Amino acid sequence: MQQFSFQQRREYLRQFGTHCMAYSTLQPGMRYYDMPDVGYIAYRQYCGTRFVLGDPVCAFADIPLIMREALREHRQTCFVQIREHTAMMLRDEFGLRPLHMGVETLLPLAQWNLTGKRKQVVRTARNQAAERGITVEEDGQSPREEIERVSGAWLGTRRVKSKQMSFLVRPLGVQLDRDTRMFVARREGQLAGFAVFDPIYSQGRIIGYTPDITRSSEEFRQGVYYCLVIAAAERFKKEGAEILNLGLSPLSINNGTPRSESRLVARSLDLLFERGNRFYNFKGVCFTKSRFCGTEIPVFFAHPNRYPFREILSVLSLSNVL
Repeated sequence: MQQFSFQQRREYLRQFGTHCMAYSTLQPGMRYYDMPDVGYIAYRQYCGTRFVLGDPVCAFADIPLIMREALREHRQTCFVQIREHTAMMLRDEFGLRPLHMGVETLLPLAQWNLTGKRKQVVRTARNQAAERGITVEEDGQSPREEIERVSGAWLGTRRVKSKQMSFLVRPLGVQLDRDTRMFVARREGQLAGFAVFDPIYSQGRIIGYTPDITRSSEEFRQGVYYCLVIAAAERFKKEGAEILNLGLSPLSINNGTPRSESRLVARSLDLLFERGNRFYNFKGVCFTKSRFCGTEIPVFFAHPNRYPFREILSVLSLSNVL
């Protein structure tokens, strides 16, 4: 199979990178299944299983074709954070089992604003930050040492302190091109937090963004995320961007989406969401993103086995959660 160059993959990404994980397919350590004149699939391999990140980067009509050929080459494959239509296609055509992985929160920027009772938390966070002298601006030129200092301090507050996430989150330090955007929060000139937004593409143009990397200092941890996202959303809206995808809330269940996994698997995942916060702040992430009152889009994990516990642990390990 022909291997694309980095630039060739960038061209496919600009045409078909509509998924919020599409830009992360270019992070270091990824492997690829490339199909000339169609697109590519990005994955990592762990204990003999391929874990594909997001939907294929190709035209919607070509998804079954590239899936078929990729599965023919390596049947033991799982698909991580894919959209519902992709998950159902994998179930109906290839016999894989879809598991409700969580929801992505989508803000349609043309209609989105800060009004409404449920957004009170967001408004309060912005107002309190302003009272404390915190300002937010776009700035991609902050000194590297300053960024690393805040990032290192932030990692020290996490459940898993030894390493930053990867795979499901693009690692800090991999800023691929000028299409990424960085917003910073400062107080009296000192960096209080920052967020890096990755582009979402369609037909050669940027249609939106997703906050891939966010960090804040311990002193200003509460509320800085809200301020960064508000500032970015307002800027992107003014520029004519269509969407801001706040990304995945893992294991958060949209009550309107039927559960297709077995009762044992569903109960295990619900238990992990309720009691697994020593590993990852499932509930906190879900609450924070829900305050923006966006549209919740269910996303799935498709796998070949009845009980995918080993595969779930593998994804957590690949992502440096375990």
